[in-house]
Amino acid sequence: MPKKKSLTNERMVKGFKIILGYFKPYRRLAFVLIALSIVSAVINAGVPYIAGKIIDSIVSGSVTIAFSIIAIWAVIRIIGDVVDWRIGMNKEKLGTAVHYDFLVKAYSHLLNLPISFHKQQKMGDITNRISRGGY
Repeated sequence: MPKKKSLTNERMVKGFKIILGYFKPYRRLAFVLIALSIVSAVINAGVPYIAGKIIDSIVSGSVTIAFSIIAIWAVIRIIGDVVDWRIGMNKEKLGTAVHYDFLVKAYSHLLNLPISFHKQQKMGDITNRISRGGY
């Protein structure tokens, strides 16, 4: 039975570099995701503050100010929801593209291996490993 390899910092760094290599062609999309995530975090962090202002204005009896703040809150929530929707779309796009690139590279490598490899190995096991490696 083969000995299991332990997970060391060196192996983790090596694996992380391999993963980053797959993301290289999609740097722009990754930075867009980061920027949208920051915008979403700021918007979502501000919602409780605005809710507090709404309650304060209602308690103080300023109904017109309360309605103005509610309108601002609604606009901010709509913007936040649109940003979150775009994040979801971009995450799906990035994940699908990276997964596709991984599978193409893995199967291309598999097809370029010598015939002796294919005679010695079970293709079901190999394709199963490739499929599991993509997730």
